[in-house]
Amino acid sequence: MNIKNINLLPSLVGLSFFACAGAQASTIAAYDFSNGLNATTADPALTVSPLTAGAGITAPAAANGILPIGGDQTATSVNLTSLNQALTTGITDNSFLSFTVGISDGEIVDLTSIDFDYSSVAGFDFAFGVFSSVTGFEAGDQLAGIFTNGFANPSLSGPIDISGNTALQGLTDTSVEFRFYLAENSGSPTRIHQLDNIAVEGTITAVPEPSSLGLLGLASLMVLRRRRS
Repeated sequence: MNIKNINLLPSLVGLSFFACAGAQASTIAAYDFSNGLNATTADPALTVSPLTAGAGITAPAAANGILPIGGDQTATSVNLTSLNQALTTGITDNSFLSFTVGISDGEIVDLTSIDFDYSSVAGFDFAFGVFSSVTGFEAGDQLAGIFTNGFANPSLSGPIDISGNTALQGLTDTSVEFRFYLAENSGSPTRIHQLDNIAVEGTITAVPEPSSLGLLGLASLMVLRRRRS
């Protein structure tokens, strides 16, 4: 057994940790609608788009820090019977709100949670679902969802834990679109979806520059030579 090589391990481990350090929990995107449809906070290492509406929703305007979407703004007008059936209708009608997070090749992002407050006013048949582009935009792909058919006002609040979803971990040099699909069976302007306090949390790790990796290799060789001398 080579005792000198064994003594070298702690130094190399320390150097490797230094090169990959920089992971930190971060609010990747947040919308509290105090700044219209723009993200109010975003990590400077990432790009985050304003909230936009699909073709099935008339672009809503925030009011009093809440994003209200009236029943007359969505195209859905059918009898809803279940969450997936309702979401299929909302998906077909493009009744969604969306934002996109861009991740450069200089960062690795692990998404950990999605927070939000959703509720309806003057409920009957309402549905709401949270989706992402990397996990799919079909009914059944939702990260979270709620449905009611009856005179009840549904509500659903986060945070939704997505840290165990492998498709949302280790993201780099890519973009992820998040969509909130809506469905209800009326065109009445008094039947309203309400959305507030949207936030996506994650851990961002800086990827070492090639020059940093070169320095790591050089430092490792110097330590190895010193141990052998």
